[in-house]
Amino acid sequence: MQSVFSIIGTAGHIDHGKTTLVKALTGQDTDRLKEEKERGITIDLGFAALQLHDGRKVGVVDVPGHERFIRNMLAGAVGIDVILFIVAANEGVMPQTREHLEILQLLGLQHGVIALTKSDLVEPDWLELVQEDVYTAVQGTFLENARILPVSSVTMQGIPELLQELERLLELAEPRSKQGTVRMPIDRVFSVAGFGTVVTGTLWRGTLRTGDMLHLYPDDLPVRVRSLEVHGEKVDQAYAGQRVAVNITGIDKHGVRRGSVLATAGALEATELSDIRLKLLSGTPKALQNGTRVRFHIGTAEVMGRIVLLDRDQLQPGEDALAQIRLEEPIACEKQDRFIIRSYSPVFTIGGGTVIDPYPKRLHRRNRDYILEEIEQREKMDIFGRVLQWMREHPFVEEPSFIAACMNEGIAETKDELAQVLQTLEDHGEVERMLSGTLLTERRWIAERMRELTAITEEYYKQRRYDVWIPRSHMFQHWSDWKSVVSDQILYYAEEKEIIDRKGEFYRLHEYQPVFTKTEQQILQTIRQELLTKGFQPPLQDELEQFFKGKERIVRELLGYLRHTGEIVEVEKKLWLAKQTVDQGVSIVRQLCEQNAAFTVAEFRDQAATSRKIAVAFLEHLDRQKLTKREGERRICL
Repeated sequence: MQSVFSIIGTAGHIDHGKTTLVKALTGQDTDRLKEEKERGITIDLGFAALQLHDGRKVGVVDVPGHERFIRNMLAGAVGIDVILFIVAANEGVMPQTREHLEILQLLGLQHGVIALTKSDLVEPDWLELVQEDVYTAVQGTFLENARILPVSSVTMQGIPELLQELERLLELAEPRSKQGTVRMPIDRVFSVAGFGTVVTGTLWRGTLRTGDMLHLYPDDLPVRVRSLEVHGEKVDQAYAGQRVAVNITGIDKHGVRRGSVLATAGALEATELSDIRLKLLSGTPKALQNGTRVRFHIGTAEVMGRIVLLDRDQLQPGEDALAQIRLEEPIACEKQDRFIIRSYSPVFTIGGGTVIDPYPKRLHRRNRDYILEEIEQREKMDIFGRVLQWMREHPFVEEPSFIAACMNEGIAETKDELAQVLQTLEDHGEVERMLSGTLLTERRWIAERMRELTAITEEYYKQRRYDVWIPRSHMFQHWSDWKSVVSDQILYYAEEKEIIDRKGEFYRLHEYQPVFTKTEQQILQTIRQELLTKGFQPPLQDELEQFFKGKERIVRELLGYLRHTGEIVEVEKKLWLAKQTVDQGVSIVRQLCEQNAAFTVAEFRDQAATSRKIAVAFLEHLDRQKLTKREGERRICL
């Protein structure tokens, strides 16, 4: 028995025998409402299970055919894999026949069979005319090569052939992924005494398990799966492609609605804005004006919104264009989701299309070439492009997190597929690893950051060419849009690639050294010699500046340069010691501590052969460095 599941759905005009045919195929009456029984028409979605010859059961969704209930039809049509398109032989093609076909075409259906119901009520010549009528109606659609089978739900004529064709089409349907995150648009909500809230829907992706903790979107409400049913039978697990009834806890039925989505926590986000490719049906009576208020159908949801055409003032029938839908309520959707739009009033289907970006960062300005080009690039992306785009938006990521996030966003359906894509991108140099291979980043994104980093350091040196080592905080000022962890990774990467060098909290362009003029070299040499030879009796900064009168600024900058190189230390404001002198002083302090455990300023002064003022300044410097600690008139070593 195969473990791949698919959904069969009906479509067609009212009173063309959809529900009766489903009953002939499954033995189940999908009209469950009292009003449906009384009026003899399907009002809401109906569900049944069809058992195939190999023992599998597949779900059947029966949709209403009346024009007043197209919104219900849309809620059921989105999860269909194989369409059972129905035309009554005694009536032929009717208005909702055409509207349902247009909807299915816009939703991207690929597999279907056409059943001519009530064929026992017509003569052979009439049946032939209806077949021609149907054949003409489906030309240019996904059903143009579909088989047209005359059937009768009364005499059961053609039912075996129809069942055989459905089974063939089910084998052709692309299987839904049981891997990755759960996603189930909800088409029905009710409560059961003693159990609580139950939601039903077609499981689009993933595997549902009893006990799972999930969320309801777009409200982002946590719920727990209490129990599961598939085709009326209690199960522990349900798989993508199955019709599932889910008993959830943590919310009552009033907190859920048709259009909500049951999904893995973090897998979706609420959005009121999406970039889309919109096609207006050729049969639409007039052009669609920019800003038109429409009914937006996606998944099982219907939300009001306005269409913003990005490159024109109106969309003519039969044309398609880039647009942005601005909704009045939040929805939960993903890239490449299909949608339908219907006019506000009077209500009829006018078009549909595909979501390009469910979370655009802004309200787009119209008639801007750069915006159109950016959206078109996103639209044309294959899986490699989508992975790279995701990595640009999420720089530096652990590989397991990368795999999980791409699965969550529907970029790929299996981990193996993503691993293969990632390997291909690495082989082509589009993705780089760092820090022993644990982190990934996109090559063009990181190359741009390295250009920025180089520009930052070069500009810094133009302003302060003696300050070889640049404070970390200065680098971070230029990446305010990124989290600090991302900024850190940029610097780590640059250090790995020897673009910059690091010393504590300071950075420099790799092996950067300033170029000094002859005068600067002379001043530098004098400062070095004076501080090194004078030891603990150095000239003060004011004395150095006085010695080089007229060049005080250069003296100050060169002192800063020597500090950054580590050659000198400012132990007190304007009091500089050579690093060699500082090391000598630390050795004296340690010897004093070894001799008596504690020492006085005078003892250090005598050993260092310096003045009390410099001795106090030096020891207070060591206190700040946590090398010594003052206790009364004496100091101890730490």
